[in-house]
Amino acid sequence: MRIPLSLIKKRNGELSELWVTAACRTEGCRCGIMAIDFVLDTGSSTSFVSYKDALNFNIPLNSLKSADHYYIAGGTYSFRKFPKLMVLAFKDDKDELVRLKMDPFYAVKPTKAKENAKEDAERLPSVLGLDFLVKNGLAFHFDSVKGTAYFEKS
Repeated sequence: MRIPLSLIKKRNGELSELWVTAACRTEGCRCGIMAIDFVLDTGSSTSFVSYKDALNFNIPLNSLKSADHYYIAGGTYSFRKFPKLMVLAFKDDKDELVRLKMDPFYAVKPTKAKENAKEDAERLPSVLGLDFLVKNGLAFHFDSVKGTAYFEKS
């Protein structure tokens, strides 16, 4: 089973980001099913839904339990834990639905009331980090010559 990633290139043709879209569902929140674009960040140990995505899907950030605070991309964020596990559904290379689970899973909320804090928070993407790969037994493959990237169940 392979889950393809989208490669985003900068102006000069260099790779800048790897993206994947997932339909997300969690119990205990009134947001239902959400389609979220995640950036793969192998430097992040924690996966999360961005502040902007949380607002777009009416995730009740203030009612979620605060887990930790982290400094990310110039701002301080509170990681709010979803009360139940998150189920992420992806289309694989055969166009079949693959469901993977994450627990714990978080949404982020800016904590500092500074000028431009809201705008900075809205530019932060939703992230799938190393915890997602490890907990789901996924390998990450990238072929720069072919320009392909994917997750594969190991």
